[in-house]
Amino acid sequence: MRAPPIHHWPACAGQAIRHEGLIVIAVDTPETPIRDTARQRLRQALSEVLAEQGIDHRLIAEAGRPLRLERHPEIGLSCTHEPGLSLVAIHFNGPVGIDLMRLDAGLPDTTEIRQLASDYLGPGMAQRLLADPQAFAATWTAHEASLKCLGLALEEWTPALAERLAQCHCMQLALPASHVGTLCVRPAWMRA
Repeated sequence: MRAPPIHHWPACAGQAIRHEGLIVIAVDTPETPIRDTARQRLRQALSEVLAEQGIDHRLIAEAGRPLRLERHPEIGLSCTHEPGLSLVAIHFNGPVGIDLMRLDAGLPDTTEIRQLASDYLGPGMAQRLLADPQAFAATWTAHEASLKCLGLALEEWTPALAERLAQCHCMQLALPASHVGTLCVRPAWMRA
């Protein structure tokens, strides 16, 4: 399975097409870590695309939980924000996770990468990822997107967690070189 195309809103109005049950929408947002405007723009884009798809789209937003649709629990939603860009994934067939990292804003320093990789990505990952910021970003966004797909909070690596995360099928998104993004679904939930 390949990653779905990214539909840039508002240019995609009326043109967002499902790809294997998925739609990914990108929204340009203010260059600030304050997410209020980004969330507002993302919800507006999501509402428009869902309406175009014929979906009753009353969104339910609760702090610390993914967006969901009141009358369509089978439709998975996931969003991610970085200053300047936000993404939302719609999976019409079940859970989905999406995560984004902005590279040109600077990655954590090597000490922090080493600690993050060691604590959250498992033994042996730190050394491999230190030399390649792109690889760290890809691995980290896949990890975060998998957690979101499974409805899990960030927790330290354990063999049991690794086994659960392996249930997800992760796809790198086609984004500008300044960003790395990953979309994850559970293969059991995949159908057209």
